[in-house]
Amino acid sequence: MKKRFFPFVMLFVLFLVPCAVLASGSVLTNPLGESSIEKIVGRLIKAVLGLSGTAALAMFVYGGILMVLSQGAKEKVTKAKDTLKWAVFGLAFVFISYTVLDTIITLLQKTAS
Repeated sequence: MKKRFFPFVMLFVLFLVPCAVLASGSVLTNPLGESSIEKIVGRLIKAVLGLSGTAALAMFVYGGILMVLSQGAKEKVTKAKDTLKWAVFGLAFVFISYTVLDTIITLLQKTAS
């Protein structure tokens, strides 16, 4: 009995509730605040690059902590150095990709205007 009831509840929630909201005469606003695709994609790319930069910075801190806590053990020092090296490469990649994408987005916005 419960398995038959679930699809009806989902149909009600997915179709009838939005219809009731639209029928009430309320105005739906754009939650993104932008209507052009270029600006939305630009914001999305900047957000992803910001998150990846944060992750690279966290790995840099983690590598530094590994280096401090290695106590001179050769394997731990090597692991810490590799972590720091790849964190630096990651940050460099994020900065370069941000610069390239920001230039492309700026050019696209100028040509769209």
